[in-house]
Amino acid sequence: MTQTANPIAAGTSIGHVHLKVSNIQKSLDFYCGVLGFELQQLYGDQAAFVSAGGYHHHLGMNTWESLGGSPPAPGTTGLFHTAILYPTRADLGDALRRLKAHNIPLDGASDHGVSEALYLRDPDQNGVELYWDRPKDKWPRKPDGSPDHDAETYARTVSAIRRSSDILVHPTLGDVTLEAGPEQRLAHILEMAKDPATGPHLAPADMGSLNLDIYNPQARRFDTLERIYKNSTGTLAYFCETMKRAGVKPYLTCWNVGFTRCAAAFIDLGIVEEPAYMSFILTDNSFLGGHPGTLQGLRAHTDFLPEDRRVVWSVIDYGGNLLRLASAIIAAGGNISIGIGDYTYPEFGQPTNAQLVERVVALARDVGREVATPEEAKAMLGIR
Repeated sequence: MTQTANPIAAGTSIGHVHLKVSNIQKSLDFYCGVLGFELQQLYGDQAAFVSAGGYHHHLGMNTWESLGGSPPAPGTTGLFHTAILYPTRADLGDALRRLKAHNIPLDGASDHGVSEALYLRDPDQNGVELYWDRPKDKWPRKPDGSPDHDAETYARTVSAIRRSSDILVHPTLGDVTLEAGPEQRLAHILEMAKDPATGPHLAPADMGSLNLDIYNPQARRFDTLERIYKNSTGTLAYFCETMKRAGVKPYLTCWNVGFTRCAAAFIDLGIVEEPAYMSFILTDNSFLGGHPGTLQGLRAHTDFLPEDRRVVWSVIDYGGNLLRLASAIIAAGGNISIGIGDYTYPEFGQPTNAQLVERVVALARDVGREVATPEEAKAMLGIR
């Protein structure tokens, strides 16, 4: 991290953002009509200033150089997004209800640990982030600002889950946020596994390396360019063999058919014990790393399932509507991994996770399959 010799005053903040827009009324319909900002001043059809709480303006917008204009062309510089900070989580929830009421789709949503955020676009395709900040004492970060992957932090989280639920626990290995060797990436899993009260049931092994950059189809550009998730075959062997010794089930994550074939090889070699658990990650919209969320994309994985091995498999659609494939997956003997962290389902009014699960349960029962309890799932997966 670059150190500043003479840092700016700690109370300094961004006072307002001024946008070039194509149509003042369309922008007011969005920022005032949907999000609820209040109009403070209007200069005919050329400029407007809006705010929250009576401030002179948090957002300005004008058409002086942009009347009837188009979003910036790919490859150009400019504003990535405007971030609007809400005072509380409940206020952010109110913003989400407003978006749903006006059928405004989300580009995504994310829990950053330090904050929770919704991502969308205004009428001119300007990026907009709506977020609230957690109190600093709740931030999952170390004093230097880096993400907190300490075993103690994970253990506290797992203990809190176990106090209220018997759900199976599956921590992350850090994805692209933990650039370290295999031993360090797995260290928190092994430390937690020493104690039955905090030991995870599963831990992921992404069976290959992958570009995780985000494509923005509206602006026709990549929003990121260097997000690489690196997993060598040697690293994956270390993960799977070490997890096995620690009593943690490897969750074989397969983003494309190359990953699926590597997972099958690990099963064949005995590095992964049967029944193996494989997760097929389909990707849609801004996420290009996996096969698309279609029957063809699904079959790219299932055609390479090892026929003579016991494998439990599930499917995720990262960035897309998994319900389109759910009946076919269930009928084929697969399982459904669904949630609004992968896709917000605006076509169904942005339902809750519970509502999505209810839909999947109904589909499963329609084709004669009952949903497993956590204990039954453990038995299916060979988790002790």
